[in-house]
Order: sequence, then C-alpha cells, then structure tokens
Amino acid sequence: MNMNNNNLAVVYALLIWIGITGGIGDILLYKWAKAVHFGWLLAAYAVWAICIASLGLLFKLNHFSFGAAVVLATVIHLAIGVCWSLLMTGAKVTNLEIIGLIFAAIAVVLLEMGRA
Repeated sequence: MNMNNNNLAVVYALLIWIGITGGIGDILLYKWAKAVHFGWLLAAYAVWAICIASLGLLFKLNHFSFGAAVVLATVIHLAIGVCWSLLMTGAKVTNLEIIGLIFAAIAVVLLEMGRA
C-alpha cells in the first residue's frame, strides 16, 4: 500500500475498523465486569491491541492530522458503544445525548471538508 497516496475508502474503512474493534474491546470488558470470567478480560486486551495497531497504521497513512484522526476514530468508537448499549442493554438515549451524537456527526463532516 502506498502510504502517500491514500484512497479515501481505505482510510474510512480503517477508521470504521478502529471504531468497531475499540467498541468490541469495551463490550468484552463490560462482559468481564459482569461475569468476572478472566477470559473476557484477555479477549478485551487482545481486541484493543488490534485496535491500537490499526490506529498506528492510520497515523502512518498520514491522511489526517493526529488530532483529527483521534477524534474521528473516537466518534466511531463511541457510536458503536451507543448502538450496542441501545440494542443489547435496553438503555435509553436522552435528547441531550442525541444532540451530542448529531454534533459528533457534524464534526466528522467538517474535519473531512477541512481537508478539501
């Protein structure tokens, strides 16, 4: 992969991958906290290691500044966590949380538009 000529689809696929693996790591940690089974904790660490290595690759691609890359990966990571929480734990989202999610989506758009 040429690190200087990035395909936007590859960059965003990597961002989504980072968000998914980070979210899965969080879910596994939650499972460990509820079940107290050491295997969940080890699985969380393994998935987080993949997430962090993928974030390193995103930095290597040099498509975004450090701050923008971290913000975008974090927004996707949080979206995964919110979706899991809503679908699997029956949590409710408040109006203020919805507004926060909207602002997060706007941040993603603005960061990408700033690159243009």
